[in-house]
Amino acid sequence: MENNQQNILKIGIVGKRDITANSEIRGKFKTTISKILKHERVKSFLAYSAMAKGADTIFADVVNKEFSQPIKIVLPFDSCEYEKDFTDKESLAEYKSAISKFSISEVVTKSIPTNQEQRNDAYFKVGKYISDSCNYIIFIWDELKPRGKGGTAEILGYASQCGHLKGIEIIKVQPRRTDEINQEINSLLSNSDYKAVAIK
Repeated sequence: MENNQQNILKIGIVGKRDITANSEIRGKFKTTISKILKHERVKSFLAYSAMAKGADTIFADVVNKEFSQPIKIVLPFDSCEYEKDFTDKESLAEYKSAISKFSISEVVTKSIPTNQEQRNDAYFKVGKYISDSCNYIIFIWDELKPRGKGGTAEILGYASQCGHLKGIEIIKVQPRRTDEINQEINSLLSNSDYKAVAIK
């Protein structure tokens, strides 16, 4: 059994929390996973997820309902502390349901974080663990520059240096907020639209 688990294809998720489970994002997950399975010529795989709100839980739900495959849940720190990250009842209920169904396989940081720096460090460690453990990583990314340790962009940077990975799949989403470069681009676009109207 252990040998079989070593040989099975492993697909992990790293991504944004502030996305919702609409049909488009679910469809993109399904298409991306199907593409990986077709390339590998397999039907079964083991999914890795930290089960954070957003990308992690949507991915896990697609894996469970669309592919009927097992999920290895890897947490950054103790589950009771991690529950504080879920700010609404619906996402907390989804998290608890997943934990109940699949159970926790690994907790990467044994101590409870006492400040945001320690929390971010644990988020990075869980992303690193998933990157180190999997053959493929799917990233849900808004293309914004890193906003601190443990974020999607930083883990993407780490994963891109992992020589063992067979592939990194990036599903791009619209950012909830824009950085300075995006703001400048949007400003230029607005100005050009205004000038075009003025010329007419």
